[in-house]
Amino acid sequence: MESPLGALSQVERTISVFYGVREAMNVMPPHQTILVFYATPGAFERFPEIDGAVVLWPEGDGLTFCPNEASPRFDMVMRSKLVSSMRAAGVDAMLPAERATLMDGYVVPPESRGTGHEVLRHVQQTKGLPYLNFQALEVQYLQTARVALKAGE
Repeated sequence: MESPLGALSQVERTISVFYGVREAMNVMPPHQTILVFYATPGAFERFPEIDGAVVLWPEGDGLTFCPNEASPRFDMVMRSKLVSSMRAAGVDAMLPAERATLMDGYVVPPESRGTGHEVLRHVQQTKGLPYLNFQALEVQYLQTARVALKAGE
């Protein structure tokens, strides 16, 4: 993957597209930011026939596997020789819940997915953060670009 934003920023954006990730920010102190998985219908939810994706990038170890929890073959994929071999080789093959734990995020349960307002209301109630709001996607991408450009200086 190549991007003027930097490979890791592009990987994060790619994973966000797969899992419908939106960034939510609490506008009241302590002003925390939460990455919300399945906040919008991601590519995997829209295309359950895709079992997962291997994401490569030229920097560092440069490989991660994104399994599709919506695939009817999900359990079979996770037990496959490919995933076993990748994990044995140290390749990241994390589920959204594992990614959310590492990133201080939240995974919207299937029964609570819906429109943006419904999901936001669910996250606000679950997290006890009534002033939590989804950041506009354009702002999120601009911030990602700014961080990547600063890192490249």
